[in-house]
Amino acid sequence: MLRPFMLAVALVAAGCGPKHSLTAAVKQFEEQTGVDVHVTGTFGEPLPPVANGVELGVVDRKLARRELPLLSDVLMAYPTSVRHDMIGNLYLVGKLRIEDVPFLGLAHPRQGRFELALHPQTDREELARTMHHEIGHLFEAEEPYRTSGFRDVSAGSYVGRAPVKHWKDSARIEWLNAGFVTPYASKNAGEDFSEIAGLAWMHPDRARDLAKRFPTLAAKLDMLTDIYQRTAPDIVLPWTGAGWSKWQQEHGGEAVDPAS
Repeated sequence: MLRPFMLAVALVAAGCGPKHSLTAAVKQFEEQTGVDVHVTGTFGEPLPPVANGVELGVVDRKLARRELPLLSDVLMAYPTSVRHDMIGNLYLVGKLRIEDVPFLGLAHPRQGRFELALHPQTDREELARTMHHEIGHLFEAEEPYRTSGFRDVSAGSYVGRAPVKHWKDSARIEWLNAGFVTPYASKNAGEDFSEIAGLAWMHPDRARDLAKRFPTLAAKLDMLTDIYQRTAPDIVLPWTGAGWSKWQQEHGGEAVDPAS
């Protein structure tokens, strides 16, 4: 799966040795994660083909080098079975717009790839959560999701296009009562699944707390857990079982944010 790298291009920036170069960072990323990363605009990496209405731009190489360790950490939370069999390629881009609306990520489940947009102003936690969100979309292509009935839990409640606009005058409690962790989750079942996944991976305490207070979210979190575990039996989820115990130890207990 890993693409070979020529040592001759290690010195890609004046004054930078191989150890600190983007080339070395990419090589380390790929060797550690088993995922091919494409730094668009560098090393002759072209932008990937996209559907009509999607616009991409190449990524800043310095920004890519800075964020690769974070992205590697996110991927290493998943077992080898997920990284090798489900996530084939990660494209780093500098611009990602869908019908002229900016996005941070775009997944292609059937192709086992996704694009991630890197911007200097993007919060690193938001970037990590986007990674988990897009990986969540890859699980949609697997049999456990398709047969889970997840799409039926909120059938009739999805608002389709412009979900954020739909809830713009609503209090947060309204979309939570409707069974959505964010307004964007109400777009369709796929985004619903991935929004819950992003929250549960980044803030398992908040996901568990919301599940205690909102029955529909409890049902969705249970189904999401089952889908992940049936798809990748060796996965360790931070919101349940041994993963939850480990998370509590690392974070000093169940520290729920009251504003979650």
